[in-house]
Amino acid sequence: MGLFARADDPERTHDRIAILAMNNGDQISVISKDAEPGGKIVYVPKESLEQPHVISDSFGEFLASWEQIAYITPSWENLAPWLDPKTGLLKPDSTRAEHLRKVLAASSAEERSIA
Repeated sequence: MGLFARADDPERTHDRIAILAMNNGDQISVISKDAEPGGKIVYVPKESLEQPHVISDSFGEFLASWEQIAYITPSWENLAPWLDPKTGLLKPDSTRAEHLRKVLAASSAEERSIA
């Protein structure tokens, strides 16, 4: 067991630290192996703690990619369209991500004009 492992915490038993928890019980976690600086970011489905999906090679890469898609709720349904089909990593297509940000910005501007 690694430095952060705890037998009473399922995530920490697997050398992971949950950094985001979804309402459905899924989590986004960082793998916290002692020998590795930093750690990969994984999506951990509630039903399958044993089979996390690596979505980023580092916390910094995860944040940069998540920012590109306007910090949408990182549920599997929302992230899946932004995952690279070859690597499975969160790699938003810049054109599609820019379109998403424009749609959200227009929506926000419309809400402000109504208020």
